[in-house]
Amino acid sequence: MLNWREEPAWSHFQDRQAQGRVMLRAACDRYSPAAIFLFFSGGYDSLAATHLAYPTVLNHTVGMFPGLDSQPVIKVVHLNTGIGIEETRQYVRQMALWQGWPLVEYTTPIRYEDIVKKHGFPGPDAHRYMYIQLKERAIAALMRDHTLRRSCWRDLLVTMLRQSYAMPIQYQQMLYAALLQAYPLFRAESRRKVLLVTGVRRQESARRMGHVQAEHIEGRRVWLAPLLNWTKDDVLTYTEFADLPPNPVVETLHLSGECLCGAFAHPGELEEICFWYPETGKRIKELEAIVRGEGFPWGWEEAPPAWWNEMRRGQDVLPGFSPLCSSCQARTARSSDEFDA
Repeated sequence: MLNWREEPAWSHFQDRQAQGRVMLRAACDRYSPAAIFLFFSGGYDSLAATHLAYPTVLNHTVGMFPGLDSQPVIKVVHLNTGIGIEETRQYVRQMALWQGWPLVEYTTPIRYEDIVKKHGFPGPDAHRYMYIQLKERAIAALMRDHTLRRSCWRDLLVTMLRQSYAMPIQYQQMLYAALLQAYPLFRAESRRKVLLVTGVRRQESARRMGHVQAEHIEGRRVWLAPLLNWTKDDVLTYTEFADLPPNPVVETLHLSGECLCGAFAHPGELEEICFWYPETGKRIKELEAIVRGEGFPWGWEEAPPAWWNEMRRGQDVLPGFSPLCSSCQARTARSSDEFDA
């Protein structure tokens, strides 16, 4: 860890923070977002990113945008995949309460148990499918709940027109005039971008994850990585300097454990979970028994065997961008690289 009390390290530390804040402010100015979501998994990268970003975007966006609202919705978001260590969720809730962050917790509408009973445990090749089921659906619900969509304007318009039939003609004319004036505002609001801030870092990514960018645009969504050029030492120095309490799960398992879908589980990981968090380990072992009972001959830490994949030939791996799973992907790539060496 950097000794931030030394002048060169302190200067480096300040530069890293300044770069992140500049990136956040520039994105707010460039996109005039309708909402800003700060994703907090319980790991230290997302902790540092959220702690840096929340006061930055809150202070920078006050009253800066005209329209329906003077300020975008700002939420700290935790995605509950339904298969994770409860102690991490408790840490996230306590940290948000302590910091005064407006936390929202979203759970996938489909149960992890139902997925593995139908398809077996995923393995690396099915990671994208698991991401869509466990996280993408929750993000879609988050977007629906906190941003205005074009369909909202249509629904409102239809409702008001139906109700206007019983009004006197002069009130109908006043209502239509008001709707015509409001339409451009609703239209502009429904097209505004949404910023999604993560703790993804370039150093944490590996060659098998592809190129990591500071910004990645998906339709209305703009994924932002203000810690892109930070090192792990930078992150640990930041959490120490900000006096942020550690997550006991990270301290023991060296991962946040908020998602244990098993796509990138390594041999021996379940044994570690059972030792430190027996309730979670017990549940995974129960799922293993259920899944084997459904006819899938591999466990949580394992990938489908080659002969099973031969049976399913032609079902390609789903492509896509999975910004909230970079830590697991990077961890797996590092383990593979060590094996190759």
